[in-house]
Amino acid sequence: MSLIFLALISGSLFYLARIILEYRVYQLTILPGFDDLENKIDRVAEHILAETYLLADVKQRVACLRGTREDMVREVEETDERLRVEKSQSQVLALTLQKKEFRGILARSRAPVMR
Repeated sequence: MSLIFLALISGSLFYLARIILEYRVYQLTILPGFDDLENKIDRVAEHILAETYLLADVKQRVACLRGTREDMVREVEETDERLRVEKSQSQVLALTLQKKEFRGILARSRAPVMR
C-alpha cells in the first residue's frame, strides 16, 4: 500500500513540476509581449493627446479663417453693389450727354443760316 502512495506522490510531484515549468515558459514568452503592448498603448495614448491639442488649434484657426472669409465675401458683395451703382450712373450720364449732343445738333440744324 505504501508503494501505491509513493507512486501517487511521485506522479503528483512530476505533474506539479511540469505545471511550474509550463507557467515559467508562459511567463518568459507571453508576459514580455504584454509589456511591449502596454508600452505601445502608452505611446499611442500620448500621440492621441498631442493630436487632440493640434486638432483644437486647427479648429480655432479654421474658425478664424471662416470669419475672415465671411468678411471678405461681404466686402466683395458691397464692392459689386457699388460697381453696379456706378455703372448705372455712368449709363445715365452717357444718355444725358447723348441727349444734349442730339439737342445741340438739332438746334444748329434749325438755326437760320446767315450768309
